[in-house]
Amino acid sequence: MWLHYFLFMAIIVFCVLQKMLVPYSNRKRILLWGTFLLFLVFIAFRAYTVGNDTPEYYRLFKLIKSQSSISDIASATRYEIGYITLNYLVSRITDNFTVLLIIITAFYLYSSFRVIRRYSESPELSIVLMFTLSLFYLAMNIERQCIAMAIFYFAIPFLEKKRRFIYCLIIVVASLFHSASIILMILAFLPRIDFSDRKTLLKWGIISLAVLAFLNIGITKVLSFFPYFQHYYTNSIYSEGGIRSASIAFFAIRFLIVLLVKIIGGFKWQEDNSSDNMSVFDMLLFFDLVVAAASIGFNLFDRLENYFSLGYIIVVVNAICSLNDKDMVQKNNKIIATVLVVTLSFAYMTATVVFRSSWSGIFPYSFV
Repeated sequence: MWLHYFLFMAIIVFCVLQKMLVPYSNRKRILLWGTFLLFLVFIAFRAYTVGNDTPEYYRLFKLIKSQSSISDIASATRYEIGYITLNYLVSRITDNFTVLLIIITAFYLYSSFRVIRRYSESPELSIVLMFTLSLFYLAMNIERQCIAMAIFYFAIPFLEKKRRFIYCLIIVVASLFHSASIILMILAFLPRIDFSDRKTLLKWGIISLAVLAFLNIGITKVLSFFPYFQHYYTNSIYSEGGIRSASIAFFAIRFLIVLLVKIIGGFKWQEDNSSDNMSVFDMLLFFDLVVAAASIGFNLFDRLENYFSLGYIIVVVNAICSLNDKDMVQKNNKIIATVLVVTLSFAYMTATVVFRSSWSGIFPYSFV
């Protein structure tokens, strides 16, 4: 557990010090590269026993190393062709699994920080929430999905500019590493969700509630076409009460953070303008909450929520930053909102890793 508290304090201290000591022109670059290297070291150089999924990915890498044909490997495993090909190419160069982890981690972090640099009004707070809302820990388990998430982040500017063909093409590439990412294609054809328009928000809220109400029926129908996944829903730990309770907390903390920021006066940009890029992120936040709510019915939906988490963070951070520092009341509210959001998210994540550490298998942590 030392890693959890050490990294949280290290990120906070580093963010404060660079803001105090680094010239403004270099501040963002120093922050992003510093935390990039910090995260990279702990994610990529972990022991092969750290993370529930890591031993299986290590086994697959060794299997692919011993094979000579990609097609033979693909026919013998359930993994996507993109991930198999990446393993194959790396294994032709080295038999060191850590090299593969470095490549995947660096790509995931670079793509994530690229979004933060481009869209976040406070990179410091975004990076803190990236840790406290588990985007850091995800990279120690779901390697294939992290690659797909990183590819999706590169598609966001095309979604923003409504260049649907290129966006969908990039999502197809992402699906070669994590097939579930194909669902992200639907974002290209949905109307933008504007939080400042109550009628639009109400309409989508009603649609979402209707979908959630019939969720169990829908899952049963979908799983009838995918028998491989049926046991997850009917006879696995993902259908147990403890997992469902965690899913309620998973949704509640995300909804509470948004509600708190809204009550305290955030989302001020909506009163001035609703730029295309923020309307895209509004949509990502909306789907983050909907999918998090859906995970109460079927816990594995929280895997889909991962695709929207960074968008959720960007909206929350920018909503807080929209409070005016020149107005003393808004400035105080901004400080209060920042402290509360960080405290709530860190408390939730700490409770998860302390009481349910077996779910991720990250602790006890050790280097390779």
